Amino acid sequence: MEKITLEIIGKRLKEVRENLQLNQKEVADKIGKKQGIISALEQGKNGGLETLLALLNLYKDDIHIADIWEEDFDFYYSNQKQKNINFEKDIKEQKKQIMTEKIIEVIDTYMK
Repeated sequence: MEKITLEIIGKRLKEVRENLQLNQKEVADKIGKKQGIISALEQGKNGGLETLLALLNLYKDDIHIADIWEEDFDFYYSNQKQKNINFEKDIKEQKKQIMTEKIIEVIDTYMK
């Protein structure tokens, strides 16, 4: 089993950024950091825990965050998994909305 190091995490974060077609400056602007900090983190140097957490939050809709720590990280697999999770959440929200509307409809019918 491969030991997950800051260098490996940095490479993975770079892979995610590149697959999202973002440059370091764009990412830095989105999280309120300087481009050099993003560069340092992607190179496996200390970019800081706050920056790491900010990047993970930024990418949370694009990858399944737990996958970043897996030995065999794959952006496309993680991206698809996260899309499925987001889709399932959307379906649950739609079902809740429909049920709420039906309940209100029934209450309105009996209140008349």
